[in-house]
Amino acid sequence: MLLWLKYYASSSDKASEMVDKAIKELKNEHERYLSVPFRRVNVDFEINQCQRIFMNKVPCIYAEQELLFEYESGMSYAVIKAGVARAMDRFLSDSIL
Repeated sequence: MLLWLKYYASSSDKASEMVDKAIKELKNEHERYLSVPFRRVNVDFEINQCQRIFMNKVPCIYAEQELLFEYESGMSYAVIKAGVARAMDRFLSDSIL
């Protein structure tokens, strides 16, 4: 059973700030997302957690080894929020639990 989504982020970039904001907003806007737990891994300080997974870009969200969301340069906040919502929906689906 999957316990949480791993969210790899940086403490120093705007994209990670937007994903943080999207997670918080989605949980406030939709009750079903309240049960989706995240383990935020700061790639700037927790390098040992990052070595176990292949990451092209940060921020990104994984369920075990499955990539659910990955930031692409120039993504708008609306696109980021939609991607985070899809990752949360995937977590809640039967196929991942």
